Amino acid sequence: SLDPDRTNLAAALATGLATGLATGSNTNDSPLIGIVLLSDGRHTESDDPLEAAKRLAGQSIPVYSVPIGSDRLPRDLAIATLDAPRTVFGNDTLRLTATIRTGGFRNRPVAVSMFPVDTPGKTLVQTIIPTGDSHEVTFEWTASQLGRQRLVVRVEPHPDEIRDDNNQKELLVNVVDDVARVLLIDGEARWEFRFIDNALTRDERVEVEQIVFDQPFLRIRNQPFFGSQLEVPDGANPLERSVLADADLVIVGDASPDSLDQRAWSLLESFVSDAGGTLVLVAGKRDLPTTHRFDAFKNLMPVDQLVTLEFQNDEGRRTPTQRGFGIALSPEGEREPMLQFHLDPIENRRIWDRLPGHTWGLVGRPRPGSTVLARPSFRSRPTRIPDSRQQALFVHHYHGLGQVLWLGLDSTWRWRHRRGDTYHHRFWGQVARWAAHNKAVSGNASVRLGVETADVTAGESIAIHARWRRDVLKQIATLTAVAEFYKNDTVQNPNSPPTAVVPLSAVDGRPLLWQGHSSGLPEGDYQVRLKVSDNTIDTSGVNADVFVHPPTSGELNNLAADHNRLEELATTTGGQLVPLDKLDTIAGLLQGTTQTRQQTANFPIWNHWLVLVGFLGLMTAEWVLRKIHGLP
Repeated sequence: SLDPDRTNLAAALATGLATGLATGSNTNDSPLIGIVLLSDGRHTESDDPLEAAKRLAGQSIPVYSVPIGSDRLPRDLAIATLDAPRTVFGNDTLRLTATIRTGGFRNRPVAVSMFPVDTPGKTLVQTIIPTGDSHEVTFEWTASQLGRQRLVVRVEPHPDEIRDDNNQKELLVNVVDDVARVLLIDGEARWEFRFIDNALTRDERVEVEQIVFDQPFLRIRNQPFFGSQLEVPDGANPLERSVLADADLVIVGDASPDSLDQRAWSLLESFVSDAGGTLVLVAGKRDLPTTHRFDAFKNLMPVDQLVTLEFQNDEGRRTPTQRGFGIALSPEGEREPMLQFHLDPIENRRIWDRLPGHTWGLVGRPRPGSTVLARPSFRSRPTRIPDSRQQALFVHHYHGLGQVLWLGLDSTWRWRHRRGDTYHHRFWGQVARWAAHNKAVSGNASVRLGVETADVTAGESIAIHARWRRDVLKQIATLTAVAEFYKNDTVQNPNSPPTAVVPLSAVDGRPLLWQGHSSGLPEGDYQVRLKVSDNTIDTSGVNADVFVHPPTSGELNNLAADHNRLEELATTTGGQLVPLDKLDTIAGLLQGTTQTRQQTANFPIWNHWLVLVGFLGLMTAEWVLRKIHGLP
């Protein structure tokens, strides 16, 4: 069915592929010899239609694209995309970049403004004079107020434009208190350690403490430059008296089991499970994770059955963007703010596709309850791992009140090639803010409540998760829990019923992690509250916030036809672009190939009438011949 608010070219081509495969497997049907695609070429969804086109090419099914509409922009002003970090610290200077569609307004002044919804008086205004069909505007805004901030970017409507319902977009930014405190641990000061340390140290809103177990010490100073051991205090409550007490994030690199023993891993597990901290495990060639056999370490690992990916010889010496393997985000990874280099999903995917490749990594199978955020991309080369279930490269899971992230490579520093700090520093800065935000998620001594995405569009699914402490495991064995959604303008009314109630249940294999999903919420600002059947479990103050945007039409972002995309889809499959005035040539292009089919069947020859006629003919001929020659 037609949907006037969106266009999904990938789904249309996938339907064509399914039809082609179905007819190809049925000998009684005519084969699919091509697909005619009539479209303006605008794709509004997150999946990439080029991938579907490549699969069609593999089945020798060409696409003939017929562009509908002009590729010239009509006179219209629109907000195309907004790009900014989703989590910042208080008093951070947030840089927000807006891409403005300015068709028909070249060399004409256009006013663009940005303001917080709660304080519209603090409006920032810029006047631009576009020289093309799009223009980027960057605003710098000081996040002086903590909590969720709704920012609005608006292009002032012009009487000459054909519509003004696409002149405004909103962005939800979470402003958290204080700074991110990071503990960086590694076996030695390898390249990955140095570049991560440099990225975080240069971030004004991050405090970094380093521990390097094996480092040169010439005794010129009283002590090594970095800390050289992780102290595990004796006695009760060792976490509160350790260096982990105030940390939001711990990054562990290639340390040996002699340096990080069972007591150290037990301390790290308590930091994650009981204190709500974030642990990032960065793979190493020597020790992590292969030589660690401790129970606490196994509990923290979100992936197992690891195999090595290693590219040597020519495959490891190609140009940076072609060597080794790249990184392909999963659908869950594309929604994860810390992995967003751009807020537009398609542009973000293209950035990840263009990042330099890696020549070594560890991939495996996610454990129950874990989420795969990224897999290796072999960039049109044969896969090294045939089993798709064993290709988890970036994996996340919740453990108690905290979370663990596995990075199956040791070379994020390669992302700096010809890009400098752009992506490498942004990634690690976003990881630090992501960790600080996780520790600030609403909760108490028993449970924490959070949502996967606090900023959604009406109709999208909202994932809610509750994370319990280990000491309440027995209490929750027979527990029932729900998440209740209340409109923020009704939360003060105790008699107000919830807008929606979502049951929560334990994730398979993860009894301390409960999840549920809600969809179909109308637009508005909501508070999510946790309600349980056991009154002895305190859930007061355990809540989360969700903002549901009104539904928007991606069709309004750009009203010009995209002939280049249509041509790319056609040529990828072996087809071609057919202008509308040459539509009569389509029939000639769709000349099917001649196919020869051979059919074999067995039947008794004496049951066929031709055999009977032939037999009688032979008998008659024999009788005539015998009479001619005077034979009896």
